[in-house]
Formats: sequence, C-alpha cells, structure tokens
Amino acid sequence: MAPLGIERFVNGHFEERPLFLSRNKADYHQALISLDEMERYLEVARPSYERVFPIEEKQEIEAPRFTNARGEIDCERLFSFFDQGATIVFRDVREDFPGLRSLCRSAEKALNHPFDANVYWSPPGGRSFPIHYDACDVFALQISGSKRWRIYAPEIELPLRNEHCAEAIENAELIGDFTLHAGDLLYIPRGFPHLVDALDEPSLHVSLASFPYTWADALDVALKNVFATNSDFRRALPPGFCSRQSGLRDEFRRLIELFAASASFDNALDSIIRRLVSERPATTEGSRQRFEQAKVLTSRDWLAADPDNLFTIDVEPTAITLTGRNRQICFVVKALPTLEFALTQQLYRIDAAPGELENEAKIDLMRTLLTNGFVSLASEPD
Repeated sequence: MAPLGIERFVNGHFEERPLFLSRNKADYHQALISLDEMERYLEVARPSYERVFPIEEKQEIEAPRFTNARGEIDCERLFSFFDQGATIVFRDVREDFPGLRSLCRSAEKALNHPFDANVYWSPPGGRSFPIHYDACDVFALQISGSKRWRIYAPEIELPLRNEHCAEAIENAELIGDFTLHAGDLLYIPRGFPHLVDALDEPSLHVSLASFPYTWADALDVALKNVFATNSDFRRALPPGFCSRQSGLRDEFRRLIELFAASASFDNALDSIIRRLVSERPATTEGSRQRFEQAKVLTSRDWLAADPDNLFTIDVEPTAITLTGRNRQICFVVKALPTLEFALTQQLYRIDAAPGELENEAKIDLMRTLLTNGFVSLASEPD
C-alpha cells in the first residue's frame, strides 16, 4: 500500500471507498509476474480450462472452442480469441507464481483475511464484463499496458460471499474514473460496481481478491456452538404455527436473550483464526534447500522467523501442537518458550533462544521449523 501505509488504508478506505495510487514507476510490480511467465505457465503447467479461459463481454466462449479433443487448452485457439478482443483470465493462480504467492501471504499477514490472485491479459480495447460488482474486495495492480476503470455508487452495501452480481447493472451513478498505468494500484471495496476497458495496447493486470471474514461469520460460528449445546434452539416450531402464532414472538425474544447470554466471543474468534491459519496454502518453494540446510544446522547458526507467519499453538498437558502452513507439528510441553521465540523473532542465534530445552533439542526444534518453512537461515549480523 506504499506510500499510503496499511494503517491509513484501513482507517480511511477499507470497506468504505475506493483508493487509487498512481506511482509513476512502471516497474513497481515487475517482481510479481510477467508476460513471459504467463506464456511459460501455459506451456509447462498445462492448466485446465477451468483455470485459464478467454472471456468477452459480448459473447460466451465455451470450453470446446479453445480446447483440443482431450480437453486440454489449445494455445493457438486460445490466442485467436485474444486477437478477436477476448481477455485471457488466469484464475486462482496465487500458488503458481512465486511473486503472487509472496504478495498474498504478506496481505494475509497484514489484514488477517484470505487472499487469492487472478490475472487478466487483455488485448487493446478489450472489455471482459459489463458493469458489475464483486462480492470480494479487489486490489487491481497494473503490470503492463493501461486500463480505464470506471467506479459507480454501490448497489448493495458490503455484499456477502454468496451475493454476487447476477446481471449487468443499468443506470449506475459514476463516482470515479481512473486510468491505471504500469505500477499503479486501485482498491475497490466489495459492492462497488465497476467497468474496465483496456486502452490502445495489450494490458496485463493482477486482481487480488479477498473474501473477508465478517461479523456474520463470527455470529454463525457462535450460533452453531450454542445450538450444539442447548436443545431449546433445536426444537421444532409448534404444529400449526402458520395460523396460530400466539406466543411465538415471546419465545423468539427469549431465545435471542438466551443466545446473547450463552454465546462465546472468544470461541467464535478462535474458530475464525483457526480457519484462516488452516486454509492457508502451504508453500513448497525452497523445500530442498531448507532440507539440506537443516541437516548441517548448528547452535551457532542464525535464523529468522518468516515475517508472514500465521499460526496457532495449542497447549495440552502432555504436548503442544503448532498449526500453520497447512500442517500440524507436535512438540514436548517444555519447548513452548523456545518455540514462541523462534516463530516471532526477526533475527537470532539458535543457542540464544530461551527455554529449558537442551542444546541438541533446541537444534532439533529449529530443524523442524526450518524444513517446514516457519524460519529461514540468516546471515550473522555485522
């Protein structure tokens, strides 16, 4: 969010109003992805037609028109649609490109909401959709070329995940008109209709999509927890309730008050945190190198916690369990101080880590964290 900063973004724009950042630096996003990487991805990864497909506002392009007899993407036919004005969409590709993976993980750490990445490769003048809104927050990052984004007054305030825009919006009130050049960023809160057009050259942009956890999600968890422990909420509505409604409102109010008295915010929040941590994809990038480093690790080596770590630690009488990076790892109880230190410190020498573990046990713990990507080998400071 440079140069604005996360705090100013959250306080001034998040869920409230669009944000346009013009950086005048064409290579600002160059580490994220490139056209060469996109072409290589098509050739090597051979993604399914559900993840890579052409789309155009004026026509529906069905899979048989750009795939071969085996159902694989036919690049020649795919790009023929591009030449005719269709945008090529790369959907849910955060884990396929290291730059996008790193950016999504950083965004999740900063905002504590899940992120995915879609990429749109548009020909000159290309338009993918009519005026529509998304049920997710969108961060558009222009990689190359340029696009015009027109933003309209919200049709629905903060739509939920299942409240997608079903059809083109008419008579929308224009509230913003932005042209994104390479290096620029545009944030669009969910529910704000928008219309996007590529200009007079091919355009490549990344859309980071975030379906944030909401108070509705927290209340849903709390409701389910209360329902599971109190049979009053599971009783049937009285027979004949369609015509005989006497006393129903009083019972409804009683149940609302009972829920308010019984619901646990701490349990609901803990469940949301665990969902974020457990659903976060693991990364295998650098796995072989970390494994080799772990084999020769000594107490004099320096480590650094991954700054984008998200994890939970459960403490039981006989063991502690670390959950994160799509895995669970158990340690002895007395490893807790060392583990917490290792997961949160930016730079440290192994033998300086606190706790009751013997030196070899500390090294074993650090080997486990290193091979699983929670920490990385670092250089000794000057």
